[in-house]
Amino acid sequence: MGKIACASILSGLYAHGVTECDNVLLVLGVSSKLTEKERDVVLPLLVRGFREAAALAGTSVTGGQTALNPWLIIGGCGTSCCHPAEFISAENAVVGDVLVLTKPLGSQVAVSALQWLEQPERWNRVRLVVGEEDVHKACHRARDSMARLNRTAALLMHKYNAHGATDVRGGGLLGHAQLLARTQKK
Repeated sequence: MGKIACASILSGLYAHGVTECDNVLLVLGVSSKLTEKERDVVLPLLVRGFREAAALAGTSVTGGQTALNPWLIIGGCGTSCCHPAEFISAENAVVGDVLVLTKPLGSQVAVSALQWLEQPERWNRVRLVVGEEDVHKACHRARDSMARLNRTAALLMHKYNAHGATDVRGGGLLGHAQLLARTQKK
């Protein structure tokens, strides 16, 4: 989860062609529901994964905040000072541009399907189209995909002169394609 959190933070920069991150801050919400022993095991693993992903991106975690709350939360903020020419905005998309997806769609569906294994009313519907083994495989692939950095994609956007860019998150492919179309200048 630490690697996924860091990759998600950096994804916001990479999605706009920013290839270097100057600084990463870590925000860690420590669950008050964890025992001391659980905290001693889980938290170092989360932080280690987060730091490893930052190092792989060529940056480091320089600070952040830790708070006690009911939920375990990991996130943060990545910043970069760059020249405007290094930033690829959604508004510069032009008619005829090709949409390039750098990661597969469906991570949320895979994670949800894994949770549905424990919910008979949902699983009984899902199992008509997918088996339990495939759900586990899909969830592992989703995890690996979410932890993968998109830095190479950001570099390629400059190499091939991408006009506009955005990241596909909760709004889905259609929502983000509409954003590109709605905000384009030309």
